[in-house]
Amino acid sequence: VAFYVDGRSTEQCKERWELLNRKMFKRGKWTDVEDLKLIEAVKRFGLKDYEKIATYVSTRSGVQCRERYMNCLQATLKFGSWTYEEDRKLWNFVMDNELNGDTSEKFYPQGSK
Repeated sequence: VAFYVDGRSTEQCKERWELLNRKMFKRGKWTDVEDLKLIEAVKRFGLKDYEKIATYVSTRSGVQCRERYMNCLQATLKFGSWTYEEDRKLWNFVMDNELNGDTSEKFYPQGSK
């Protein structure tokens, strides 16, 4: 990258890009309009290309869009209190698969969260 920006080092380019990225995208609470645009973008483009989705949303990055959709808006997510049956299934799965200590990588296949 620095090759294309005369007089700047790779590190300078990296730091500048990170600064521009932080200024370019909103942070904090999502608006209802952003949520609706995100849902529409996922319907249009699917769950693979979050950079394209972010372009459609226009105020958030691809990473922000992915996290918001997967953790808050996905129709299959359940919210509210856990049932006894859900607790039992989770407990049995952890015990049956010897998941102890830091298990986060086993709950999130291929590094996804």
